[in-house]
Amino acid sequence: MPSLSRSGSAVAEPADKDKPADKDAEKAVERAKKVRMLGNIRFIGELFLKGMIPEKIMHECVLHLLHNVVEEDIESACDLLRNIGKKLDNAKARKRVDQYFQRLKGLTQLSTLSSRLKFLCMDVADLRRNRWVPRIKKDKATKLDKVHEGDKKGKYNSAMKGGGSNYGKPRDFDRNRGGSQDVRGSSSGGRSSRSSGDRYALNSPSVTCPPDP
Repeated sequence: MPSLSRSGSAVAEPADKDKPADKDAEKAVERAKKVRMLGNIRFIGELFLKGMIPEKIMHECVLHLLHNVVEEDIESACDLLRNIGKKLDNAKARKRVDQYFQRLKGLTQLSTLSSRLKFLCMDVADLRRNRWVPRIKKDKATKLDKVHEGDKKGKYNSAMKGGGSNYGKPRDFDRNRGGSQDVRGSSSGGRSSRSSGDRYALNSPSVTCPPDP
């Protein structure tokens, strides 16, 4: 409410510009504007990748985004180059793309630019030096190769542990289940017992049965 002066006239209170509600509303508007801008830039990049927008328009977009030192524009330019850089960086436009990355390198040396945006610029530069192949894909490929190699080694080691020293060698039947030598020994022992019985039968006197009455 307006306060009253000594004379009785109303005096308007100064507006509070630092209210939390106003700051939150401004941040929400800026965030929505930023998200909308990034979405539009990505949509334009996807249209270019599908051949629906000429390359000349994309060069103009990149130049416009890198012209002024505005955080939203720089972030949009990095995002756009990350998405379409592989197609845009062809033999005909190589010099123009070199100029874009010289501009990004100069931006990283500005003290007024935030560290987050500096890292964004450096990440895009690293992506171009890596021939537009993301590091994440390379890491995933190497990890998968290591996993497959580890599986093979694990299977081999488990087979070695399960089979022991006999892995890859003929089985020793004598040790595992009585063995062939035991069987042969028992069979030979049987033959010897039968031969000894026959020998005892031949040496023993003959027994005759009495005649029937």
